[in-house]
Amino acid sequence: PHPTPRLRRPWRRRAMQRLQLVAETRDASGKPCDPEVAEGPGLQAVTKALLHALQSSLRTVEDAEDDDDEAEGALDMASVSVTPVATAAEAPRVLSVHGGTLGLRQMQLLRDQVLSGDFDAAACHDLGRDATVTLHTDRSEFVEQYEESVLQIQTLTPHQKEKVEECEGSGDSTGVHLRAPAGAGKTFVALQRALDTLCGDDHSCVLFVARNAALAYFAASWVGKRIRGAKQRVHVLRRLHLLHTPLHQGAHWVAVEGNCVALRPLEGSEAVQYALIIVDEAHHLYASAEARQTIEAFVTEGVTRRMLLSDISQSMGHNLVYPEGLQEVVLSEVVRCSKRIVAGAMAFQLGGEEKLLTKCHHEATGPPLKSLLFDLPNAQSDPFPAYVKETADALAHVMTTFPGLCLHNRVALVLPNSEYLDGVRAQLEQLLLERFPERRFRLVSAAHASAWLGKRSDEDEEEATETEKESVMAEEDDGEWLVCDTIHELDGLERLVVICVGLDSVIGQEMADTFEGGTLQARSMLYRAVTRAHLMVVVVNEFLPGGWLEFLGSVRLRDDEAFDSKAEMDRSETRAAEGLVSSAVTTVLAAAAEAQGLKLEEKTLSALATDVATIRERGEAPSDESAVELVLRAWRRCSEAARSALQGAVESEGSSEFVELELLLAPLTLALHKGEVVNLPAAAQEALRAERTCQQKAAATRALHSAIEALRARAPESTPKLRSEVVPLLEVRVSALTAEQGKSWDEAARIVAEDWLRMSQQLEQALQQVLPQIDELQRMPPSKRQELEADLAAQASAHAWRGGTTAEEAVKVTVEKWLKEKDEKMITEALELAVEKVPTLYARMRLKGLEKKPELNSQEGTIQGVDKKVGRWEFRLENGDACRVKSQNLERISPGDEVTSLLKNSMSLWRTSVRQFMSGDIGGLDGVVRAVVERCALLAGNLQMELEEAANEHRMQLRAEALTELMPSLLEQLWSSLQQQQVEDEAEEPNEGVDVKEVAAQAVNDWAQREHSQQVEAAVVASALQTAAQSQRLVLTDNAFAALQRKAMQVARRGGSLEEAVETALEEWRKQLVRKQVHQTVWDPSGNSTRRVTGVVRFMPFKMGSERFDYELLTSVFSMLPFNSLGCLSRVCRRWRGVANDPSWKPDLVAYAWGDKKVTGLAKDCTRPTLLELSLTLRMVQVAVSDSSTFVVSETGAVWFWGHSWLAEQEPEAEPTLLPELRDVVSVTTTPPGYFHGRGHRQGYACAAVTRDGGLYTWGYGELLQQANEVPRPRRVQATSMSKHERKGQAAEEWKPSSDRVLQAAVGLDFLAICVERRQPEQQATGASCQQTAVLTSGQFCDRFRRAEPVLQEWEELRDLPLRQLVAGGFHCCALTTRGELFTWGHEFGQDSANGNLLGHGPPQRGHTGARPPRRVQADGFGPIAEVSCSSYTTLAITMDGRAFSWGDCDGDSLGQPETRCDTPHWLEDLRWQRVSHGSLAYTNGAVATDQGRVFVWGGNYWEGGIAAGRRARGPTEIQWNGVPSCYCCSSVALAHKHGFLVFRKQP
Repeated sequence: PHPTPRLRRPWRRRAMQRLQLVAETRDASGKPCDPEVAEGPGLQAVTKALLHALQSSLRTVEDAEDDDDEAEGALDMASVSVTPVATAAEAPRVLSVHGGTLGLRQMQLLRDQVLSGDFDAAACHDLGRDATVTLHTDRSEFVEQYEESVLQIQTLTPHQKEKVEECEGSGDSTGVHLRAPAGAGKTFVALQRALDTLCGDDHSCVLFVARNAALAYFAASWVGKRIRGAKQRVHVLRRLHLLHTPLHQGAHWVAVEGNCVALRPLEGSEAVQYALIIVDEAHHLYASAEARQTIEAFVTEGVTRRMLLSDISQSMGHNLVYPEGLQEVVLSEVVRCSKRIVAGAMAFQLGGEEKLLTKCHHEATGPPLKSLLFDLPNAQSDPFPAYVKETADALAHVMTTFPGLCLHNRVALVLPNSEYLDGVRAQLEQLLLERFPERRFRLVSAAHASAWLGKRSDEDEEEATETEKESVMAEEDDGEWLVCDTIHELDGLERLVVICVGLDSVIGQEMADTFEGGTLQARSMLYRAVTRAHLMVVVVNEFLPGGWLEFLGSVRLRDDEAFDSKAEMDRSETRAAEGLVSSAVTTVLAAAAEAQGLKLEEKTLSALATDVATIRERGEAPSDESAVELVLRAWRRCSEAARSALQGAVESEGSSEFVELELLLAPLTLALHKGEVVNLPAAAQEALRAERTCQQKAAATRALHSAIEALRARAPESTPKLRSEVVPLLEVRVSALTAEQGKSWDEAARIVAEDWLRMSQQLEQALQQVLPQIDELQRMPPSKRQELEADLAAQASAHAWRGGTTAEEAVKVTVEKWLKEKDEKMITEALELAVEKVPTLYARMRLKGLEKKPELNSQEGTIQGVDKKVGRWEFRLENGDACRVKSQNLERISPGDEVTSLLKNSMSLWRTSVRQFMSGDIGGLDGVVRAVVERCALLAGNLQMELEEAANEHRMQLRAEALTELMPSLLEQLWSSLQQQQVEDEAEEPNEGVDVKEVAAQAVNDWAQREHSQQVEAAVVASALQTAAQSQRLVLTDNAFAALQRKAMQVARRGGSLEEAVETALEEWRKQLVRKQVHQTVWDPSGNSTRRVTGVVRFMPFKMGSERFDYELLTSVFSMLPFNSLGCLSRVCRRWRGVANDPSWKPDLVAYAWGDKKVTGLAKDCTRPTLLELSLTLRMVQVAVSDSSTFVVSETGAVWFWGHSWLAEQEPEAEPTLLPELRDVVSVTTTPPGYFHGRGHRQGYACAAVTRDGGLYTWGYGELLQQANEVPRPRRVQATSMSKHERKGQAAEEWKPSSDRVLQAAVGLDFLAICVERRQPEQQATGASCQQTAVLTSGQFCDRFRRAEPVLQEWEELRDLPLRQLVAGGFHCCALTTRGELFTWGHEFGQDSANGNLLGHGPPQRGHTGARPPRRVQADGFGPIAEVSCSSYTTLAITMDGRAFSWGDCDGDSLGQPETRCDTPHWLEDLRWQRVSHGSLAYTNGAVATDQGRVFVWGGNYWEGGIAAGRRARGPTEIQWNGVPSCYCCSSVALAHKHGFLVFRKQP
């Protein structure tokens, strides 16, 4: 026997790590210097600073406990000294901090402080601000020491030691199941146990089972490193056997070759009795029944003890079955990873996040996790070159972070599968050789690296032969190893730095050809890879929208904020992963139930899991496990009560025949648990009766089948096959005989079977008489005919037994039914084929079969209409020619449209018509079907044309969804009136006697009324939503506004309060805002280069707080630079490119301007839309323009102005200027833009602003409700300024500025309009709102020669009408109510005599020169209005369904329509297929933006110019230009005389 081997460092002895730090002093230029030089701080001051920094770095470590066996100890500062180290011939400038010993916690904490630079910063801070030198620690030297102390550590933490003692105390169990999160040291504890076993008994053998070969090699090398002497090492390793996947290869013994271990097949392993079997990664291995059986075959009962190591967070949710009798021990402290790595891994972990994050053994936070997300050129490109480049960049980042550090066997490149490994490895080795030739990097497998025994000890050198020494020297000089392998091979291993390459996948999709595959496995791979690291994690992946790493494009690192566990827990969405993968609660519940011997069905598990989640959400249990225990305890109580009730029911019935209580127990228990059982005894009796009935049915079935089999045994040829259709009917007869006549099941079944056989023979005879008379049946193949005859016999038998009829009657009914169904099937097939080919309106077709004009055959074109007189299609060729053709001369070449689908859905109607026309003769089916379908298609085309014409007459837009709604019922109605007509001649008028036009007109009228009611409802909701958003200064995108409107409308329709519904919808919208960069302290995404980040992520492990976080430095700088410079800045480096291309930091709203620089706010004159830089830094809520000026309301309620001043004598402001007098402003309005005679001589223009509290500010030139008509600066309208009005007795009655709130204001050329909310004193005191409103105006609408007295006038027609908008033109005013009703009043044609009524009320009365009172604008199709805008002589209204109407003066094509005079609203038919959202006018210019962000302009074809100048078209045309980031789309426009703005909002 060999002597007991000597351990290098017995683990039971607490080994402390000796402190060794190297620091140097540098001058202001960064060069090394001597601290004793002139003006230097001196060696004593530097020494004091270093010691103080060391003490500060370790201050968070808890004091050592009194018991030295359980305390890790703390550094004794008295034993630490600082000495200078001479370098070459120069003065000493390198200092060594040494002495004292460190525990594991202190070593890891000091590591974090040194690598993060906090140690250097603390030392420099202690030197003082005026110090001429700085201190810099040699990080590479420190990493060398850290590796020596941590990767080769020989000590157990107090927590680990406590758990090991639990393992040793489990004498009655068959082993230990050690569960722990990644990094807790479970493998370390197990290998220490194996080492004890091997060294404690020379004959003991240990089997270590690993999921991969690399982990097996690691276990062997780990044990080998701790045995002194080569001979002793060989002896111990010979008794350590290893088993790894694939398990069928059997166990291996360990050999030592050079400085590595090798695995050799073990012969006769089945005869070995192992003292200990360790199964690492048991959560993976025991998930396979085959693997579990293979492992358990090595167990010798009574001799072998098991030690299973598992991590439920990596088990992918399986309900695993482990051997019985194992004592479960849980490690809850993480030793390996930094707290940042633990927090980063938590995002991909299922359950246990709080325990994992808050129970780190140490206080070291570690550096942030780094991400490098990039874009592939295209989806079809080879991804591996990009991965190779980015991986090399990641490695360069590691080298930059730790300059001079040897990376040999310290870095792991983790890939998802062998395909990625093969695609990356060769290319990466070549690239590393080219980029870092001096480093001589070599990519090795995990198994190769794990087999290395490390540097040889002096004792090993003495025993080694010369050949072994040469082999070891060659191996150690083999460059720097970088471990490059799949995640499967790296499971259970660890390295200082881990680079995760290509591990992400799209959530919900499978990862093809991966080792595990699937979304859940992708999450597991990321978690396992991240937790392999000690110091640093770098993630390299292509950016996958919807992937697990997508959130890294929407986060920012807070460099100015220290990592804090509690803060990160508050930021983290701890249940984010559970929401996307299988429920962790269900997994825990299933495992707990199984452990308690409960068999729960899937339905039961789902119900109980809901209860567990409820308990956890209410805080009634501290953990999932305790909540599960509460639920299972309640389940057991319900189960016992249900069992007792069932037994009582059985006893009361007096018989337990046909009853299995276990089958009834689960559903009754579930109903009782869910509270669905009111009377338990009654429910038990009902369940018992139902079960007895079910069992009796089963008994009848068994007896019946036995009886029929007995008949078949006696007469096999005459006994037919029992068909399933007849079985239930026969069972009823058997049960009836048993219950009514008291016969046994067998006797009753025999009687019924004999009756069935007799009936079957009679049916067969009847069929033989009828079937030969069916010709079609005789033409069938024999096999098919026999099958059909059998089906008919079964159906006839079922009919006979069900109805009690004779065999002859049953056969007759069955055959007639079959013939009818056969005819129906033939008709249906013919109709389906004909419908696919039939022409429809606007379909693309090809001509064929033309005899008179054969040259047109094969030409293509489009059907434009229906000639109702002759029943032919109007066909337009591609060259523009037109012709009329029959349906049979058209061949469809375009796919089916809505009308085709409509015809298919009306198949039952056409079948009825075909049957009528056939008159029982099926011979001419094809011709009849073709005629019917063609006639139906012509009718549908005619109907569609009439509907569209009727809608056009009403100036309404009949969209595809409206056609789909209207046409089915109308087509059925029209066709029903034609059913009596005979299809005789295809040229005959097809719609004779049917007035399609009248039907269509009535249908459109009814539809228009319904649409009007719905749009009014929508207008009310939209108005309330707009008011609420405006009061909160929220900038809603059009899509968001529409979605919120739908939600609020649904609540209102259910009878809820509209105000509450709107507020709730807005609150939900705030919570569901597009996630901006979530600032946190775990991940550093600055290396991302992807351009595809949207800010909308499917998986986000961080919460978005309501507060606004400060941007990091680079983002702040970019936000102040010109927007169009981002493309250039993105070329500087990856970090800059990632920030420049990330849309999440960009403002939600940007504006593009054009025109003269004096009025646009631009740096130069621009004829095309150019980005307004102010919009990048100022969050705009409203843009208002006058002829030559611009006002902007910001999110904070401030008002900015630039352009020509409101008073002509004042100098213009070319730069945006803040108006300090205006605060908390909701809206601003000015004199509208537009031309009028005398404009150039006017002394200024008027402005007004409304504040949130209802105050009114006015300034400028005009009617301002102030003491003077010229007000140089914004001034609030007060009661004291109304003395002139008060003398006329008006102000006191019409408006009380001190109490009444101004809701809206509008400014015309010489008038001011306001909408006020009148409040009583009690309402004023409480601030409550009321429904008493009034619209008042002051000034004159049109008077060329004199100014009217500025008297406020209330317009009674608008009293108490809630308004959504108040807008002024030059000479008229518009009031839009919340119901979408538009009222206009003022002058009809203005001072320049417009060629259209400005009010839209029809031709103006020229003899009347005064102002017209408010009157509702009404016109065909002029439905509820969503928005209105005015110029001096024109008005544009946009309806709720997105149609645009304009009226007023037509000069310069200003209205976007061909009318030469427009007195009433006219629909812009060129925009009929667009849904317009916003619009603006500036006399001869007009523009609208659609809900898709498209922009259409018109006008400017005469003297006005503007954005529409230079176009050939006179109507609306779409404009496009470059420079708008893809994340924006146009949402509104604002036009002035010769400048304007396009406002873009960022889309989700």
